[in-house]
Amino acid sequence: MTASQRDIALSSGRLARRLQDWIGAHFRLPAPDIPSLTSFSRVGTDEDQIPHPGELTGTDCPAEEAAAPVRARWGLGNAPIPNVVHLLEAHGVRVFSLSRDCPEVDAFSFWDRGIPFTLLSTEKTAERGRFDAAHELGHLVLHGEEQMPHGPQAEAEAHRFAAAFLMPRADVLAHAPRGASTSWILQAKRRWKVAAMALAHRLHELGLTTEWQYRTHCVELSRLGYRKSEPRSGVARETSQLLGKVFAALRSEGTRSADVARDLHLRPADLNDLIFGLVVTAQDGDGQPHQDRSSRPQLSIVRRQTAGLPPSVTAGVGSLTKAVTLHPSSRSRAVSSTARYVSVVAASRYPSGDEVVPVWGDVARCRPGLLGLLHLCARRPFRRVQGGTASNEYRHV
Repeated sequence: MTASQRDIALSSGRLARRLQDWIGAHFRLPAPDIPSLTSFSRVGTDEDQIPHPGELTGTDCPAEEAAAPVRARWGLGNAPIPNVVHLLEAHGVRVFSLSRDCPEVDAFSFWDRGIPFTLLSTEKTAERGRFDAAHELGHLVLHGEEQMPHGPQAEAEAHRFAAAFLMPRADVLAHAPRGASTSWILQAKRRWKVAAMALAHRLHELGLTTEWQYRTHCVELSRLGYRKSEPRSGVARETSQLLGKVFAALRSEGTRSADVARDLHLRPADLNDLIFGLVVTAQDGDGQPHQDRSSRPQLSIVRRQTAGLPPSVTAGVGSLTKAVTLHPSSRSRAVSSTARYVSVVAASRYPSGDEVVPVWGDVARCRPGLLGLLHLCARRPFRRVQGGTASNEYRHV
């Protein structure tokens, strides 16, 4: 991290303090309930005593053991955590988002006048955002209010705390087989809503995979694109529930986000950066006059011709009766249908009679440029037919 990147992140922290003071003066917020477990930290001792991510440690890892009393205090048991950000906010942590100007910073946390703060990047995947939130909770719990140490030791401790907090030993041992495959990891990561690589680390930390299996998982997951992202992830990005409720209440009272930004001497865009983009902000126009009505794009209505169509086709023709926006300069026309085809609106730049468009699965002979119109009208994707009778034939995917 460069000095400028660090300064941008610290600036976000200062702005978060100011916004917290403003919100605290107008709303009653949850009291902090973060246990201090600094006795579980080994920072400042021999670095070899602090295991690194994925390192097999057996049962002797104080930072990992600290996750159990936090879960017990908050009544979580060993079940997966549905939403980490909401959980932190319910226990008094003020969660804000980092400026998009410092994407290199994943997250950071600090204490201010007895209030814990956590700032999270919105550029990470949902799974990594959850882990970052748990990681920062580890810093708040393990390293105390007076001093927030940084460096390899503190980061390793926070990482092991986060792994145990999101994936408790008892729950993983109850569901994970010994010597799990990579495909099992890709399925099971959905239970704990963690990154595939984080689950691979956790399995090895708990002795469920050998060193060779662990390295194989890492290589295969990297090859599949899971080292820096989570392809085909169905997990939604977590945002602040508290801030959403605060600004919804302000809107109901007639207070705009721009009014809050003015009180804090901030630009509305900077305020929105702090609150996960939960508020829609207006953008300045280009100063150009509005177009008159005659120069606006015209709408044409797709006609239905269902005579002679089979019932399975007739039932779906209604999906094509949508208004299609055309460029003002284009001349629209409807292409006549035959027994198993329907009419659609097509741009005049295509030669007459060159477009024949199906409804449900029939072959369409059309110019490639018409595909966008097919998607818009039928709301179903098309693809080129391989080995068709015409050079430009398409079917529904």
